[in-house]
Amino acid sequence: MNIKIPTQLLGLLMMTVSPLTMAHTYSSFIGSTPTSKAVLQTTCYDDGNGPPAALIVGLQSVSKRNYLLKLTATTGSFSGTTNDPINGDRASGPLATVSDGGDDGSVSTATFTITIEKTKKKPNAADSTLNGKGVFSLTFHCWSSTKQHTGTTDIYRLQ
Repeated sequence: MNIKIPTQLLGLLMMTVSPLTMAHTYSSFIGSTPTSKAVLQTTCYDDGNGPPAALIVGLQSVSKRNYLLKLTATTGSFSGTTNDPINGDRASGPLATVSDGGDDGSVSTATFTITIEKTKKKPNAADSTLNGKGVFSLTFHCWSSTKQHTGTTDIYRLQ
């Protein structure tokens, strides 16, 4: 898939340090039933740039559907959520940053579970609006407490 970025936006991105510099990507699908979800896993580790302190993740709903996608990332007692408020528009929703509790360098590895679920665009919409397979893309990476990219494994799909 080719994604076109407006020239003005590209210039702005190049002038700033993005939290997703050196980020990883993963694309997959969510099933066709209303209760379908994708359950994924990645691990953050010290690759020499410092112990992990957080996972940063963005969600893009690639398919134009009657529902939205919601992402929840968890590790231990820490969690964060985000969604893509406009599906099919070639843009991700806001980034979610999930601490692993290791801001002090005490965590050498942290495994994060990422769940993608369907949500209704309108709370009173019929459940049938959640029907249909959807395609999504994630942009993610792990940060050390000094905001350096640190070790990040590929995504593994659990469900």
